[in-house]
Amino acid sequence: MVLGQTVVENVFPDGSDPIGQHLVLNNVLFQVIGVMSDRGASPTGQDQDDAVFVPYTTGSLRLFGQRFLRNITVAADDVARIDETEAAVTRLLTSRHAGKQDFQIRNMASLIDTATETQNTLTILLGSIAAISLLVGGSA
Repeated sequence: MVLGQTVVENVFPDGSDPIGQHLVLNNVLFQVIGVMSDRGASPTGQDQDDAVFVPYTTGSLRLFGQRFLRNITVAADDVARIDETEAAVTRLLTSRHAGKQDFQIRNMASLIDTATETQNTLTILLGSIAAISLLVGGSA
């Protein structure tokens, strides 16, 4: 297993080196083979260092009792190629799911576009309120 920094601090409060140590997770024995670098909080405020990573096959079967992935994260090195990457992932998953598209893909670029639209709407709204305030205050 590979541990996040928060897990290391909680499980090894004395500062001992976790590498090579054995830990039991849901009655399954794992050996610590690495420690993640400090990642901090996510944009939603979740502690990204409060995580434990185990091999997929062991985790899916022995910890979660399933033989399929619930989600994956794909990162594109070049933002200009996000749509191309999304199309390639869609093709690959569709071919592996016997031609069925029984999955969802969320593109973070669309999330950014939505946030930008919301910000622009709020800017216009606040500008309108300021203009009305100046108009009312100026005529008094």
